[in-house]
Amino acid sequence: MEARACREVQTLAEKYREEILARYPKILRRVSGYNLDEFVKRQPFNLSRMIVGSEGTLACVVEAKMRLVPKPKWTALDVIHFRDDIEALEASHAILETAPYALESTDKMVLDLARGNIVQSRRLGFVQGNPSSLLMVEYAGDTEEEVKEQVYGLEKLRKARGIGYAAAQALKPEEVRAIWGVRKAGLGLLLGIKGDKKPIAFVEDTAVDPAKLPEFIRRFREILNRHDAIAGYYGHCSVGCMHIRPLINLKQESEVKKMTGIANEVSDLVLEFHGALSGEHGDGLARSHFNEKLYGPVLYNAFREIKRAFDPKNLMNPGKIVDAPPMTESLRIGPSYKTWQPDTMLDFGAQGGFAAAVEMCSGMGECRKKLDGTMCPSYMATLDEEHSTRGRANALRAVLSGKVAKEEFAGKRLYEVLDLCLECKACKAECPSNVDMAKLKYEFLNHYHRVNGLPLRNRLFGRIERLNRWGSRFAPLANWIAGSRVNRWFLERLAGIDSRRPLPSFASETFEDWFHGHRFEGEGKTATVILFHDTFNTFNTPAVAIAATHF
Repeated sequence: MEARACREVQTLAEKYREEILARYPKILRRVSGYNLDEFVKRQPFNLSRMIVGSEGTLACVVEAKMRLVPKPKWTALDVIHFRDDIEALEASHAILETAPYALESTDKMVLDLARGNIVQSRRLGFVQGNPSSLLMVEYAGDTEEEVKEQVYGLEKLRKARGIGYAAAQALKPEEVRAIWGVRKAGLGLLLGIKGDKKPIAFVEDTAVDPAKLPEFIRRFREILNRHDAIAGYYGHCSVGCMHIRPLINLKQESEVKKMTGIANEVSDLVLEFHGALSGEHGDGLARSHFNEKLYGPVLYNAFREIKRAFDPKNLMNPGKIVDAPPMTESLRIGPSYKTWQPDTMLDFGAQGGFAAAVEMCSGMGECRKKLDGTMCPSYMATLDEEHSTRGRANALRAVLSGKVAKEEFAGKRLYEVLDLCLECKACKAECPSNVDMAKLKYEFLNHYHRVNGLPLRNRLFGRIERLNRWGSRFAPLANWIAGSRVNRWFLERLAGIDSRRPLPSFASETFEDWFHGHRFEGEGKTATVILFHDTFNTFNTPAVAIAATHF
């Protein structure tokens, strides 16, 4: 099999050499189609260059040897502000002459969304005024002085040529991380846009020669204007690859037709500029059907021959790269997609209803992180998709869209999926789409308990303040009862509290009793301090709250 595949690739590369040289775009980023161009001149023969970017259509990779590059010892940023997007792209040519380590673009839509995000808004201190576009220029080097000198050199060039109206320098590692955090969050922020119009990925990965990028984007924008569409823009100016996501309501037939029209016109534009419809993300279901148009019938048939040589039974990810269905055939959400709206106790008006609040989850998986932040604690502990914010949102979506019976909205399985959610609201803060799973869980539990009743365990914990108040009043006796084996045995069977777990002991003097018996005198600034002492610090561990009063 491997020998046959190697022979076929060599034969096709030699047979269609002139067509390959004529049709393949000469740009820095291109992952559309199969990599036949890698075998026209490259020696020695390395079949892995065909497998890379083939999207699982040719083989399964079970082992790979990676070529790594050293991580920069020092980096620094100069963030240049522009009042016009095209002006920013035109300025990128001069900036590239300074050999930056990275050159990224972020537009006003992303910045406006960042201002409304709890985490990202804290990182925007570097933004001056109300820019239409930012260019984030990064330099790397072996020493701090080296990268500072590069940033200062760019500033000198910027001022001399009148590039942008302002700039902010990030010279410390924490400043650099914060700015890149905003850029990295761009996709999630866009996907969190409220309403049925969402930034859809279908022309979001075009790539052209960086020198042609300003004119290409100008023409791209004209296409969107003709279709009465707006989009979010961000991407890599250094390699001419911009990620442009038009806002489309896939629940409306007219909007699906609009998407098709935009895709057809953008593919024509890409051909005109000798670019690629996909610079990084691949063809997939969204772009594979354009490959014959982009490469011509000769090379498209060569792609089919490659597919047959590697996968004669068409088992490997069929329908990608070659012989693909139209982009509108396999829509997850389309004109036939419908959801039902449960009667809610909480107000979901700001999100457009309960179902829309669930659909705020874009599926990007930021909740599956393990190394930083708080979201999502249950996933960090279990590493189970079911216990991530995304997993819970997908379970709710399945019920609301009818994929699972409506009755399951009060069912045990959905209860299990939501049970480990701690309601910490880390997702509301750290999710780029601000998904509030805690609020969604509150609403679900309201429906679940109305149907199934409220267990004793919930009733006990729901009245913990009252129980603890009585426990402290009779502390010695209450502590003896709470610690007895008989009591633990009963609590495990009646309330599900593990008998091996010691219960918190009650304090004879509560924090409130102590506080009312003390008056603080002395000189100092006059100010009002509000101390929120919770149930446990009041009745179980008053020493913690008492210590807080001494600060």
